[in-house]
Amino acid sequence: MSDAPTLAELDGSEPGVRLVNLADVTPERIDWLWPGYLARGKLHVIDGDPGLGKSTMTLDVAARVTNGKPWPDAQPGCTPAGVVLLSAEDGLGDTIRPRLDAAGADVAQVVALTAIPYRDEQSGQLVDRMPALPGDIPRVREAVDQVGAAVVIVDPLMAYLGGDVNSHRDQDVRRALAPLAKMAEQIGAAVILVRHLSKGGAATRSIAAAAPSASSAPPASDSPSPATPTTRRA
Repeated sequence: MSDAPTLAELDGSEPGVRLVNLADVTPERIDWLWPGYLARGKLHVIDGDPGLGKSTMTLDVAARVTNGKPWPDAQPGCTPAGVVLLSAEDGLGDTIRPRLDAAGADVAQVVALTAIPYRDEQSGQLVDRMPALPGDIPRVREAVDQVGAAVVIVDPLMAYLGGDVNSHRDQDVRRALAPLAKMAEQIGAAVILVRHLSKGGAATRSIAAAAPSASSAPPASDSPSPATPTTRRA
């Protein structure tokens, strides 16, 4: 149900609406990391069926961000910067580090946010829990500051949505992603959300709606070169 008040509830005590006259808005250029694909301060979605290489694609992006090498479409690379990873499905030692090494990453510029310590009320001891969004956005910002990150990768998004977020309800997903979009804008980083398509190719529409662009992982091929994603802009 909508949170908007009904006519009966509007008794004149509510403040007026906030209006912005577009004549007062200064046009700004998009700050591209990878022109046409990856922009600072924006949410981006990479989706596709399991096994198409979405995670490998994001790690190739991470490597190019850290080493400044040209992008897969031969456009000049960006100024080298850091990367923050939230990865729930791949091991750091047996999968992520080898893939970053193979892509030529400066791995000293990459940090993985693996857990959030908290004090257990019963035992009084510090224990770890998995990061949850949007509640742990301040912790993500700490990691971004640590390495001067230009990219944050959340893979897969659904693994990191908080327990109070119903991933099947568009309204819940929009509310969860709004603070993440605000964080991206404030820190000037590109935030990449990886999602798996459900049966029939469907996925939560609000995830794509919250991002300026959504990219589909292309089918696997025999080419050793990194694939360029197919991009759809909202």
